[in-house]
Amino acid sequence: MQQPTEQDWEHDHFDSNLDVEYAYKHFAGKTLEQAEELFAANALCYQEDLMWMPPTPFRYYICSYINYLLGNKSENDTDAASCFIALVKHKLKCERENILAVWNQVEETLKYICLHAQWFNWNESIYGNLEMEIAATFQALNTQPKH
Repeated sequence: MQQPTEQDWEHDHFDSNLDVEYAYKHFAGKTLEQAEELFAANALCYQEDLMWMPPTPFRYYICSYINYLLGNKSENDTDAASCFIALVKHKLKCERENILAVWNQVEETLKYICLHAQWFNWNESIYGNLEMEIAATFQALNTQPKH
């Protein structure tokens, strides 16, 4: 997969959308490895940028988030795991085609998070029941959005 071009970052509302502008400032021109370091530094902050990215940058940089979650730097980063699940649910609801384009990697990551709750230090009293959160995500996959 190639790094997104300037054209890939063009967005209908780029000039009026601060979220897209911040995503661009944080990620544009970065390699997957450089983006992964952003997630390692503060996944809670940078995961939000993925929500607002245009399709091609999103499909590219979600791989960095996934690599971070599957790597050894994500230990005890419950926020990163929880936010990943929320991001997937959001994309399934609002930008389904973008998340489905990378679904194999996303599905693998959701299963990994579920199997490694202790690694992420998942606290059910704060984040809810992990298995139920994952199940709800897969249920959202099988639910067609209402238009």
